Order: sequence, then structure tokens, then C-alpha cells
Amino acid sequence: MKILILTFSLAFSICFAFSQECKKSELSEYLVQKKISDSIYKIDVKQRIEFYAVLSNDILPKYSDLKKSTISKIDYADLEQISQLKSIYDENRLNYLAEAKENQKEIYNGVAAYSKLNTIILFETLDIFPDSYAIIFNPLNKLKEKDKILFNKIYQKYSMLLFESVDCYMEMKLEINKTKKKFRVLDINQNKGNKTIYGAKKADLIDLLIWSL
Repeated sequence: MKILILTFSLAFSICFAFSQECKKSELSEYLVQKKISDSIYKIDVKQRIEFYAVLSNDILPKYSDLKKSTISKIDYADLEQISQLKSIYDENRLNYLAEAKENQKEIYNGVAAYSKLNTIILFETLDIFPDSYAIIFNPLNKLKEKDKILFNKIYQKYSMLLFESVDCYMEMKLEINKTKKKFRVLDINQNKGNKTIYGAKKADLIDLLIWSL
């Protein structure tokens, strides 16, 4: 046993003697400044987490009857098309997230922890309750012609559905917007100067339909 211990100790000593020192790099002044710049998102991260929690745990569950009522009024044959709308929305949302993360990587050179978290939480929030204007209908987006036709078809057929549920839906949206204001959460891609009443109504209906699935 003593021989075994001696042999192990000798082998360890030899490995230690020939091992290379692990050198640690210091951040350049440029990266230090980038890290400082990123720290401004620390408060934003906290606020977005709080908003996400209230939206997910408190607001949306209260309106589950609206969700059930909406889906019950959709023709069975149209459910697949609305699922397609949701797929288009999700694809655009994930593309935006990937692009934002890539931009942050270039701008902050890998020292963008808070900025990255802020972006991830933002797009996770857009997963639990959609903003189709920001992700689909904003003029910045390039919607395929066939997708435009599909969105317009669904809107024309179900526009009265939003009218029938307007009181409940607007109450929910008001509560969401008040909570955003409380936590100083900003929307993305709104281009409010170009947002028409028709565009807002269409986005509201698509939001309601996607959320109800």
C-alpha cells in the first residue's frame, strides 16, 4: 500500500512539474468600457423579469375564459390556418432574437451579459403574449405575399370576433399596458407614426387568435 501511495505521489509530482501555468488574460480597456456600457441593462433585466412574472402569473390567467370563448368561435377548418399564422409569428420572433444576439456579440465583444438577458426575456415575453404588429406587420418587416393573403383572409372572416370581445380584450390590454408602464418596459418595432387604426385592429385580432391557440 505504501509503495502504491509513493508511486502515485511521484507521478503527480512529475505531472505538476511539467504542467503549464494557466495564464489569465486581462480585459482590454476597450472591453472594460463595453462591460460598463452593458451594465446599464441591469435595471432593465430586473424590470422585464418582474413584468414577465406579473403577465404570466397574474394577468393572463384571469382571462382564460376569453381564450376559451375565442377558440370556440373558430371554424374547425380554419384552426390549421391560424396555426400557420402562429408558426409565421414564431419564426419571425426567433429570427429577431437570433439577429439581436448576433448584433450584441459584435457590439459588446462577448461582454454583454445584461444586454443579452434583457433581449432573451423580451422575446420570451413575446412568446407568452404576442405582439404581431412588432413581429409581423411593422413596415420594417418583409411579409411574403402569400402570408399577407392569409392574414387578410383571416382578418376579414373574424374581424367581428374582436368586436364581440372588445370589452374584455381591451380590459386585458389596458391591464398589460399599465403593468408595462409600472415597470418601464418598452415595446419594440412600433413605428407609431406609421401605425394606422386598421393596422392596429388587424394586429389585435391576430394577437387574440394566436394567444388563444
